[in-house]
Amino acid sequence: MDLSKADAALQAYYTLPPGEALAMKTVVAGIDQKIQDVESELHRLQDTVAKLTQERSLFLEQRDKYYSSMSLLRTLPTENVQQIFQFSISSDIKMRTTICLVCRFWRDAAMRAPSLWTTIQVFEKKESKETPSVESINTLLSRSGSLLLTLRFDSDWGYRPKPVAFPLEHLFKSVDPSRWLSISLKLPHEYSLPFPRKKKNTWTNLKTLSLSTQQHDLRNQNFPALGHLDLQGLLERTSFQINFPWSTLTSLKLDFAMKLEAFLNILPSCALLHQIVITVNAGRSFDSSSESDNSDAVASPSQPVMLKNLQELSISANRFPDGLLPRMKTPVLRRFTCRVFEDYLDYGLDDEGQLLPFLGQVANTLEALHIDYEDPDDQSLHDCLKNMPNLAELRLHSLSDQTAEFLTFLTFTPSCRNVPNLEKLEIMMPNQEHMDIDGDPGTEELFIALVQSRWWNDAVLHSPEHSDDESDVRSFCRRLKYAAFRSLEGSEFQWIERLENLKKQCEGTIDVQFEVIR
Repeated sequence: MDLSKADAALQAYYTLPPGEALAMKTVVAGIDQKIQDVESELHRLQDTVAKLTQERSLFLEQRDKYYSSMSLLRTLPTENVQQIFQFSISSDIKMRTTICLVCRFWRDAAMRAPSLWTTIQVFEKKESKETPSVESINTLLSRSGSLLLTLRFDSDWGYRPKPVAFPLEHLFKSVDPSRWLSISLKLPHEYSLPFPRKKKNTWTNLKTLSLSTQQHDLRNQNFPALGHLDLQGLLERTSFQINFPWSTLTSLKLDFAMKLEAFLNILPSCALLHQIVITVNAGRSFDSSSESDNSDAVASPSQPVMLKNLQELSISANRFPDGLLPRMKTPVLRRFTCRVFEDYLDYGLDDEGQLLPFLGQVANTLEALHIDYEDPDDQSLHDCLKNMPNLAELRLHSLSDQTAEFLTFLTFTPSCRNVPNLEKLEIMMPNQEHMDIDGDPGTEELFIALVQSRWWNDAVLHSPEHSDDESDVRSFCRRLKYAAFRSLEGSEFQWIERLENLKKQCEGTIDVQFEVIR
């Protein structure tokens, strides 16, 4: 009985007669056999596919193996390959291990390159794996030959520090101090510096020293070639009567409480400084008006200190450090930052009339300015900015509600071209909403007008208003590349949509960012 007769029987009968039921069983048995045949063929084909897939993988592996023999990389001298390895580990020191696992040639090349093994980097944190053992450190030291070494060690466990597992004492005992080029140590507060203390040590070639710890003892340490010094977390009574060669420093970063007079006392010796970054508690010990401690009293210079090479000065404090800026002369300063890192609502931003005179002195050379300022609409501030022809980066934070004149001051027009070379702008201030009664625009409206004025699309350039001085306008337009508006108040999201539209409008030319800070 074929399937057409079976279909006819299904249409003719709801309950099959005995003869038709027997015939239907025969049909079902035939279909079961067909299913078995198809499944058998499927299994055969699947086995064939699996075999062919395995063969293809083998052939691809063989092809890669033999094709790689024709790679141009194999024609490079070993010295050039080692230089490529050196470049690859500059951003990720863990690449050393990966390189050694590629092939025997790469491993041999890496092992014969001592410069690949001169950096020891350890991060002891909760997510870290087991720290290197003494044996692994000895192996690394042997691979580095006689080259100068770099150590980066971070054991910051937060509020629940654990004992340092890395064998720092063994490392500094095994290596002569003259072999160190750079040392960066971030240690728990209770952990003492692991430098040898029984004898006087001269770190002949050490160029960079970064220490973050409250336990320090540098009395027997001498650093004749030091260029970059970074000290963090040291106790307030830390004495500077140690063997730091101030005359060789080009970068100085201090992040701990210290007295203004002590800081100014070392500056005349820092003739080569290009960078000063200080984070201080001006209300305790950095302020010149603080109570003096006769035990640490030092003679401060009567005249301002001339720092003729200084290009970057960054000050972060809990309030303005009264007395610091008038004691410094920086004829080539390019970047200046003066920030308040705590809530300064109670203090205000009283600069004692010292900030603007300092900005006036450095106006001709300044390229980046990042300040907290109480009154952005201050005409004296505007006058300072007018005299900064090279200013390319401006970041201003303020709590003042009076900001309209400042934003208008920066709005670029043919008749008002203040700060013409501005490339990065970040403003953080309260957002004042649009007032329907008197028509005063809101803060975000002024910010949008400011950004649009420096966008200068082609339609604006070819408008009748600018046709006469198109080339002149082109020479000043499209300098702005980044603009950020951060509101200190949550006037909610009434203006978010407008700034979203501005971001889309300037996409590809100006990176517009905005944020509500609660």
